Amino acid sequence: MAPRDTSSDVARARVFPNLAMTVRRWHTYIGALIAPSVLFLSATGSIQLYGLHESHGDYHAPVLLRSLSAIHKDQTYVPPPERPAHDAVGPKAHDHGPPAGEEAPPVSTTILKAFYLAVAGSLIVSTLAGVWMAVTFGRRKRLIWALLILGAVLPVAILAI
Repeated sequence: MAPRDTSSDVARARVFPNLAMTVRRWHTYIGALIAPSVLFLSATGSIQLYGLHESHGDYHAPVLLRSLSAIHKDQTYVPPPERPAHDAVGPKAHDHGPPAGEEAPPVSTTILKAFYLAVAGSLIVSTLAGVWMAVTFGRRKRLIWALLILGAVLPVAILAI
């Protein structure tokens, strides 16, 4: 049996850990930068799943929810005007509940909304866990904090332009 050439194995062992560490480091930095937006979009998407951002029937959506939804959907802080119930001509593609007197959505829609709510909740928990790990175990904590703050401030600053 011929001896195995270990020089290529040793070289490969040196390259891949460096690559893995580089990818892991960049994953941490990019994750810290986008984490505030991921949290925001997951939370506001959850609100929109059940139409809590739009007034319908006796429910009047709070201005805060309408404003946050406008940022999520239209990338503007100006909330859409509240639609009076009598101005609603009929269901639109973005309406989330049936108008009074119409049938409820199919069971599949209800189940899919519940699934997407669970996905959004899981994304929030996973993102918070990632932020905690980055801040707790990251070597460059100041850079990670700076990226988190930049990720939170940058969208607000862009909206203010």
